[in-house]
Amino acid sequence: AIDQNWINETARTILGYTVGAGMLVLAERLHKRYHTFSSLLAGGAFGIFYLITAIAFHYYALFSQTTAFVILCATTVFMSGVSVLYDRKELAVPALVGGFIAPFIVSTDSSSIITLQTYISILNIGMFGLAMYKKWGILPIISFGFTYLILWGSTVASSFTVTEAATIHTELLGFSTLFYIIFLLPVVFILRTQCSSNMRGALLSVITANNFMYLLYGNYVLQECATTFAKGGLVAFFIAVINLSIYLYLRFRVEGQDTLRNFMLA
Repeated sequence: AIDQNWINETARTILGYTVGAGMLVLAERLHKRYHTFSSLLAGGAFGIFYLITAIAFHYYALFSQTTAFVILCATTVFMSGVSVLYDRKELAVPALVGGFIAPFIVSTDSSSIITLQTYISILNIGMFGLAMYKKWGILPIISFGFTYLILWGSTVASSFTVTEAATIHTELLGFSTLFYIIFLLPVVFILRTQCSSNMRGALLSVITANNFMYLLYGNYVLQECATTFAKGGLVAFFIAVINLSIYLYLRFRVEGQDTLRNFMLA
């Protein structure tokens, strides 16, 4: 029917959303008896929402970029809400991944790198709040990988004029510093949450890798910033002060946690 154009583009989009909604309803009806299967149905439904929105924006031009982005963000928020309501980590993970890919689904050549980093910042803050509330340590690990991948990729792929470069790189340094602080927060997760040895090890790896990733990226963008002072070693010194501060807090205020304390000191 679609090949013969008996169903127009608007109707195709509505049918896609209807199928996704039907899968959600079925998943809700089955969630008590078939936990895993219903989670797969719900995840598939949200996948359909992402796909249909992308098709409607890129191929059918039914939505503006703003409208499509709002729909994708609402889908991510709704999916996160469902994962909390039914205590399903397996839905929170694709919701987080969907949140990271949403800007690229509706991206255009005119997309702003600063707008993108603002969105990623909000997503990361929400992610950590959800991780602490539900004690899902996997979320910061996934978020860490996507954040630095997007941060590096968008910075290297973007081209700036001479007048734009200094300002934008200064703003990017600010965003990278915010991301650095966010990905030190797994220290709080470890202190307040009982987690398995494997999860604890993974979170310690994130904390450690975060120091090195920020050191590399911070030095890279700092060299492009217009400053009147010597910049060599500034990022490294900042990282050292932060880690030392956390170490001293653990040393004098928290009993136990020898491994975490040694990581911060190292």
